Parts: sequence; C-alpha cells; structure tokens
Amino acid sequence: MNPCVFAQTLSFKTYTINEGLSQNSIYSIAQCKDGFMWFGSQAGLNRFDGTNFKLIVPSIKLNAVIKTDFSKMITALYSDKNNLLWVGTTNELLIYESHKDKWHLPEDIYPGFEIIPLAWITSISEDVNGKIWISTLKAGLFCYDKNRKTMVKLPEIIKDQKPNVKHCPYDQNNICTANRNNIYILGENNNLIINVNELIHSKDNIVNAVEVVQGNIWFIVNGNAVYKYNVKQKSILDINKTFKLNNALNDYSILNSGQDGNLWIGSRTSGLVRINTESNHLSLAKAGKEEQSLKKNFILSMYNSADGITWIGTSGGGVSKFEGDRQGIELFKAFDKNNSDKIFDNMILSIYTENETDYYMGTLYGGLLKYSISSRKFQYYTPQRQEQNSAQSNNIYSI
Repeated sequence: MNPCVFAQTLSFKTYTINEGLSQNSIYSIAQCKDGFMWFGSQAGLNRFDGTNFKLIVPSIKLNAVIKTDFSKMITALYSDKNNLLWVGTTNELLIYESHKDKWHLPEDIYPGFEIIPLAWITSISEDVNGKIWISTLKAGLFCYDKNRKTMVKLPEIIKDQKPNVKHCPYDQNNICTANRNNIYILGENNNLIINVNELIHSKDNIVNAVEVVQGNIWFIVNGNAVYKYNVKQKSILDINKTFKLNNALNDYSILNSGQDGNLWIGSRTSGLVRINTESNHLSLAKAGKEEQSLKKNFILSMYNSADGITWIGTSGGGVSKFEGDRQGIELFKAFDKNNSDKIFDNMILSIYTENETDYYMGTLYGGLLKYSISSRKFQYYTPQRQEQNSAQSNNIYSI
C-alpha cells in the first residue's frame, strides 16, 4: 500500500451570492427527482436549475393565519420516494411540494408524526421499509413508519443515549449513527452497538461523524483521527497512520461516501481530502485564489447528485461542485443579451493557442475571437479600416 498526497489536484466550480445564492454558508444539500438542486443556507432555501438560483420562502396557513416566521437556517434536506422535500431547520421540520409550491407540517401529510420542537435537525433519510429516520443535535434520533402511520419506538440499546451524530444508511434496511464513544447500527431486525473505546484501545473518545463505504464504517474520533471498521471481520484500520492524514488535514468534521468508492473527509480549518479506497491514493483540496479552488476551508456539507457530481457546501465560501474525470463537450454560442441586433459569428474556421489557456479563433465574419479559460470570457478583435496596411476582411481562415 503506497498512498500519495497530491497538493491541490481537485478542481471545482463555485457558486456564491455573486451567482444568486441567498447566503454563502451552505449547511445542507439535496436533489429532487426533477433534477433541481436544493441548498440550505443560513438565510433560507435555494433552488438551483443549473443556471439560476431562486430563494424559496416557507409559508403555511395555520388557524387562518399565514405563518412565515420559520427559522431561515436550513440544516437538513432530503427528497423522499414521493418527491417531497423534507426541510429541517434549527427550530422545526417542514415538507415542501415543489411541483405545487406548497408547504406542509409533516403531521398534515403523515398522521401520528411527532417530533420535539427546537431539536435542530441534522439529517433525514428513508429506508426500503418506508421508515423516515431523523437525526437531531439536541433531542437524539426519531423514526416514523409511513406504512403504519406511527412513530417507531427506538431500540432499548439507545433508549437513554440520544444519538446526536448525523446518521447515514448502513444498508437498505439499517442506519448507522453514534453518540459519544458508541456507534450504533439500527434497523428492522438488527441492532448493534460498537464501543469505540474498546475498538481503538483508548479512553474518553468522542465520535464526531460516521459514514458507510462498501460495507465498512468510517468514523471520525475527537476531530483528529479517522478509522475504518469492517463489521464482519471485526478489523480496524487507522487511516491517519495508513495515509499520514495529519500531514494534509486537521480538525476533521465531516465524511461523505463519494462516487466510485471514494471517501471525502472535510475539516473545519484545512479543506478536504478525497481517498480512493481502491487505489489508496489521496487528493487534497484547500481554499485558494485560483478560480478552480475552494473559496473557504470550513466544510459544512457534502452531497452526491444523480449525475455523478459531488457538491461541497462551505462556511462563507458558497457551494462548489466537483465533476471528477467526467468528459464532455461544453457548447458556447456567441450572442449579446443586451443588444439583440448586434450580431456575432458562430462559424469558427481556425483555432490557435500557445499556452492552452488563451485560445484564438478565426471566424467567418466576426474577425478574431479570443477565449480565456481562466476568466471564461470572450473578446472579439476586428480590423480597423482606417489604419494603414490593415486587413480589409473579417474572414480569418487560418492562424
């Protein structure tokens, strides 16, 4: 095993308030079946159609009064099997029917649903049995059975524990969560407790995050160590020692199971790393001035959309998307949105570059067109007829 750390090898496209986000700290991310991306910020819920952002404000009629004073801090998002968007905040849990632009309290749709107010929702998911699992920071774990229309009594092993670590799916029937020094696997017929103190042979440990990748439980302890635990083989791997992770990150806070067996580890102060669990290679991403860098090192949320993109929510740096090694074609068509009568030329006859950053293109009628990859801007150059010995034609067949 020969892991390598590569400095700033990951490239991102970032969206901030400059592109239309309501606020630059993104605590939660989800995608609905219609393809829309949803971003929860400190200043409300944002819908993204791939080009534009729209702020969606909750509004529910309660006792003949329109209530809109819900918490604006969106801390959890989940799109369920019925394409209903569950929206968790620091104070309440709401449901949004996006195709009807209608908001609901959960109990209005699901009879018997009940959750403690001001619980601070942190994660929401649904298993194959129709159970909605809800993690909270202040009140522990909740579960609602959509088929039986009732809240589920939680297993005795966590009766007094109130797990406050964001849960994640363990498999189709079970979830994984944690509290202090215990990790729990909970589900229909499987309840297991894993004592981390015994597992890593040390005392006074606090589990900060859990994530399941290919049947293995990855978890952060005390903000400074990451482990991988194989439940079936009962084997433990110290990721810090294996990958010399402390040389790349500190203050670990969040995990995400990415595409193709990758695991993302986010921190509060030093960006993130991506571990390829098959090749055992690491890639590092930190905030920088480059356009393709993260804008802030404090990672708040991560999400994998259906098109293979990994989305990274940061504190103060907006949301960034990582498209990996996907190959594709980006089409550019020239037009002036401020002057519909102004005609540019989309007929490219020749292309030339010296540095693979600035490209010069000869057009049929528009003269010389320059495109900069770094700034993503176009500029036309046409001959000035009043200059002596200047070209009299805008047709540029070769460069």
